[in-house]
Parts: sequence; C-alpha cells; structure tokens
Amino acid sequence: MKTDRIRLYISIMNQEQLTALCESEIRPEAVYLDMNMVLPILQGDRLPEELERLRNDAVHLRIALPHVLRQEDALPSQADMELVIQKSTDDGFDGVLARNLEELAFLTESGYEGAVLLDYGVYIWNHGAESFILYDESGKKRFDAFSIPYELNVHEIRDLAKRKDPDVPAALCVYGRIPMMISASCLLKTSGKCSGKNGQNAVQKTQLEDRMSHLMPVSCICRYCYNVIWNHLPLSLHRQMDEIRKTDIANIFRMDFTTEDKKQTENVLTFWNEIIQKRQMGNPPYEDYTTGHFRRGVE
Repeated sequence: MKTDRIRLYISIMNQEQLTALCESEIRPEAVYLDMNMVLPILQGDRLPEELERLRNDAVHLRIALPHVLRQEDALPSQADMELVIQKSTDDGFDGVLARNLEELAFLTESGYEGAVLLDYGVYIWNHGAESFILYDESGKKRFDAFSIPYELNVHEIRDLAKRKDPDVPAALCVYGRIPMMISASCLLKTSGKCSGKNGQNAVQKTQLEDRMSHLMPVSCICRYCYNVIWNHLPLSLHRQMDEIRKTDIANIFRMDFTTEDKKQTENVLTFWNEIIQKRQMGNPPYEDYTTGHFRRGVE
C-alpha cells in the first residue's frame, strides 16, 4: 500500500535508483531524472514501464538539466536543450530542473511552458536576488520554485522564508551529496584514462582523494565533457526535521540521489519514509553524514 502524497521532490541519476524508487512506498510529488536517462526517450525511445507506473501514480516526471551549458562544436549542449524544449512535453515530462542562469535564460527565451525549478547553484540568497531573477521584462515569472542554497544557515533560511514571494515555493535539500566542484577539466582525461566517449550519452565514475585521505566520488559526464566532484559524505538533515517543520522554512523537501546503488537507495528511502510520513526516526543507513552549513553558514 502506497503512502499518501507528500511535498517531496526526488532526483535520480541512474536506473538502479529509479527501480528502487518504484519499488518503495514513497511517491514524491515530482521525480527529476538526469539528462542521461531522459535523452534516449527524447530521441525516440518509448517511456519505460517504470516511468509509466510513476506517472499513473500521479508523480510528475521532470528533467534535471546538465550542470554546465556551453556552446562548443563537439558538444551537443544546445541541441539537447532544444530537444527538451521541443519534445519533452509530448514525451511525458512536464518540467525541468534548471542548474544555472544560462539554462534559465535559454528556457525563458525559448518560451518554455513547463514547470521550472531552480537548482541550489542559482543563488537565491535573499529576497532581492529572488525578485531580480523571478520576473522577465514583460512581468512574467521565469520559474515556479527555487532551491535554497546549500550555503545558507537556518537563520538566513528563516529570514528568506519570511521575505520571499509567497507564491513561489522554496525547496530544501534534506538528503544528498553536495557537489564540491563542477569542472570542465576531466579527471580521467588528465590521468590519461579518457573513455573516448566525448559527446556520447555516457557517465563514467572515478574517485579523487583529498588531503585528509577522504575519497570523493566523481561523476564524469562524457556527453558534455565535465565532472562533478561530490562530497565524500552525504548531507542529511534528519535530526533537524522537527525544527524545519516547526519553523516552516521550506515548502518542499528535496532528496538527491547521486552515487547510490539500488540497495543503498532502498535503505535511504525506507529510512526517510519513516521520518517524513510517520515522524519516527531510527538509525540512518549511513554511518557518517554532514549537516552542511545548516548551523554555521558561511562568511
């Protein structure tokens, strides 16, 4: 039996995570699929059965756009964005996650009509930043919701919640690895291990060891030739959930799955389902985690 709808957005990057989500009791309001998962559908493949099942459960299917949008002859960034504009709605996707201002501008200038969620990196630090970005020259809204930047602490988030446009929901990440760096300098290429799949729909994995001997997972996005270097620990605000609920600092919770396999995804979903639906907390399925800047903020 599936749980009732919750104000939750989940993003996934691979098939194992999708399978785990479909088999879980959680049914988010929306699921954001990484571009590498969506591209075959936009290019003509049928919508997979698992996505049909989610859509039948009234889950909105949406596209997580690439972290980097650049115009180079060997990279199909712009062509893929145009494919999203032209075909995504017909293929069952009713919105996107815009990672940066370039993508937001592309969507606005192209007249995209789907729901637009801004990612954490489009820095809505305060009411002034929100107002500056929210409306175009004609007074039309450019986006439908935004993600609270990782860098804000609870006091800054509370202040933003009081001052923001009440008709524009704010999404707070409660679980997920934080990108430490997004780099156009590929680690595999630098180390002489390039896959040779530049411009192809492929994602390679590697690791980077920091000065503290922590191994940071790295996603190498071959199609657009960039890397995402992830924190070695996931962000998890499970112990802060009572405070988050009481202060009403966010309208939407976000869970971002990045490097997890099927079993890890299942365990995380089960743990968070207990917290969000039943308000019960056991031990998290991850031994170590970070709360990011929720308490300390940045200077």
